Amino acid sequence: MKKLFFLLILLNCFTFAYSNIFESKESLKMVYNESLPDGINESKMLYNKENFYVEWIGNEDKYKVYHDNEKVNKLEYISKDSHFILERKENKVFLMGEKENKKIEKEFILDDLPWFQIYGYSLSLIDYSSDNIYFWTFNPQDLNFKKMYVYFNSFENIRINNKDYNTMNIKMKIDGFLSTFWTGDFWIDSEDKIYLKYKGLNIYPKLYTTEIIFNRFE
Repeated sequence: MKKLFFLLILLNCFTFAYSNIFESKESLKMVYNESLPDGINESKMLYNKENFYVEWIGNEDKYKVYHDNEKVNKLEYISKDSHFILERKENKVFLMGEKENKKIEKEFILDDLPWFQIYGYSLSLIDYSSDNIYFWTFNPQDLNFKKMYVYFNSFENIRINNKDYNTMNIKMKIDGFLSTFWTGDFWIDSEDKIYLKYKGLNIYPKLYTTEIIFNRFE
């Protein structure tokens, strides 16, 4: 019990003692190396404070997310066969767009949990002194929302591009029985909350283990 109490104190120190990089910058462009079945691809995360959006540009698709009070209220998703927009109004989310040349309109009812979509941004904002933090995320492959949760696992020192980082290892799982089948690991810089690394199982376009590693700022 004493060890748990000490860990929570230490974790709170890391959570509040350092600034978040997104709070101190008007805009950011971060480049990542993403491992794919056929090689390494450069993905980018763009942040614009004035218009309060975050964008993830990957190999197969693009997410552009608009936030209100650090929570998602609008998502635009584009891939080679899909283009749709989702907007949240209170606990309803409305989807309109096209997938495989078919028009789609859907309505989702969520509870009061937040909606997180681009984890490189959302996970840097969370206070990890709680046990599990629950949220909703949208899956563009099956056009549905999934309830997820994350929790602090450990502090870890990792080395990227010849630089050492003290990080928080964050575990992400799907809520319910599927939690036994999928876990994603994220590493967030303890000091300025930069999203540094991800490792987990990807199911689209096929099943494989992927890593996403921070490369540089542009």
